[in-house]
Amino acid sequence: MESMGKIVKDELRCLELIIESQIRIATCQFLEALLSLDALKVLLLAWNGPSPQVKKPSILSLSKFAGETQLHQWMRQFYSSLLSKFTLYNHQALVLQSPSGEAKLPVELDVYARLVHFQKHTNAVNVAVILDTNGLSAIYRGHGYHLPDVHAERPSGLGSYPAVVAVPSDIAFEHWPSVVCLLTEKSHYLDQKPNPLQFFD
Repeated sequence: MESMGKIVKDELRCLELIIESQIRIATCQFLEALLSLDALKVLLLAWNGPSPQVKKPSILSLSKFAGETQLHQWMRQFYSSLLSKFTLYNHQALVLQSPSGEAKLPVELDVYARLVHFQKHTNAVNVAVILDTNGLSAIYRGHGYHLPDVHAERPSGLGSYPAVVAVPSDIAFEHWPSVVCLLTEKSHYLDQKPNPLQFFD
């Protein structure tokens, strides 16, 4: 009975960390998100023990275990998707830390590479993921890790719509007011319609 209680407790803790990580990634709290992801990985690794196929697991990836349960598989896949999202949103900071200038990370789904492929395939001038910071409870502090006790001003105006990631990284800022205007004025249309929105400036 005691082991069953521990299993349920670990499962609930994993679920709690998944939700916590998702929220922190969505609000661009990068340091907190990284700590939640790391705690989740440690718990998932301890759940089924180390994989016999991988002697030394990589820093970020989580290998499939032999005989893993469906719940563990779902949590591992969710962890991988959260990790892919984290590396996408934190790409700019990761590139600065990489000696080659490229953030090549061992993630199962490289969303940034897909964005690059999409931008080249469609011949788009720029593809950007834009964050609306107006509804965030925490103050958006920009890319990278920030100390929680350091005071920061809440972004305003055009600064309240930063590009979390852009392909290519140099954005044509002369078009930014039009992009922000489009996002704010056509928000109801963008929420309901899956089709692209045409806009001419």
